Amino acid sequence: MNSETYLDFCFVREQSGDFAPEVDQLLSELFKGVRLNWYLDEKSHDGMNIVVAEIKGMSKWQSEEETIEFIEEHASETFWKYLQGYQMYIYPAKEVRQLWNSLKKKIWTALSGKMCRWQF
Repeated sequence: MNSETYLDFCFVREQSGDFAPEVDQLLSELFKGVRLNWYLDEKSHDGMNIVVAEIKGMSKWQSEEETIEFIEEHASETFWKYLQGYQMYIYPAKEVRQLWNSLKKKIWTALSGKMCRWQF
């Protein structure tokens, strides 16, 4: 089953021109074949290029540990050279389904006794 996947990476290097295209290439190579999309925010500060990558989508990883294993096995040396921080959240389909079912119950309880009927 697929999981909702949210990854944030912070990449830093000495300032030397556009950094976002290089980070985009690193992510394209790393996540080839994985249904993820990303947004890159590039800034320069104190002679450094900084790119924050916000990544989201669906993946087959069921936990943060599986995700880290994948990255450790597939990331290039350049990726590791630039990476300065990360955070990740992996929501397996089972957890998402449980959350949705809980939400449906709360909505139904809130609407019970009213003239409204919803089908889920």
